[in-house]
Amino acid sequence: MNAQELLRLADDELILGWRNSEWTGIAPFLEEDVAFSSIAQTEIGHARAWYELAARELDTDADSLAFDREPDAEEKQPVYPRLLIGGIVLMAVYAVLVPVLGFIIGTFLFLAAFMYVGGYRDHAAIWGTTTAVTIFCGILFLRIAYVSLPRGVPPFDRATDIFFAIPSLW
Repeated sequence: MNAQELLRLADDELILGWRNSEWTGIAPFLEEDVAFSSIAQTEIGHARAWYELAARELDTDADSLAFDREPDAEEKQPVYPRLLIGGIVLMAVYAVLVPVLGFIIGTFLFLAAFMYVGGYRDHAAIWGTTTAVTIFCGILFLRIAYVSLPRGVPPFDRATDIFFAIPSLW
């Protein structure tokens, strides 16, 4: 394993340990407090071991890797105002286009666009998730909750007809 992979593992373990330690003292029973404390210590111990391995490879010490590193360019946090504005614009476009495209096509395109705006780049995961969520929402609203959803204008209303015609979904 290279140093970057070791640092990713160490960072994950350290964050998990910190998050688990937040539960110490607020669990309803003493046994749960002790268990969360033990889990947190174990996770932080794992992080320490990963940091030590990376420190040997990078010729530095584990503490500076854990606490004094600048984030890598690829690990920097996204610019949230851009994401917020992108999400608001997508919601507005969705609200305008759903009566035209219909719920099925509109939701499918909205979810895909939302994931791309959010920074996801795994195309197979995006389109697979989008398809699954669209089918789930269609079944939920049209077949379980009996909510009338926009069908869309011709020729887009055919997608809703096709969706209703697939008996294996129901």
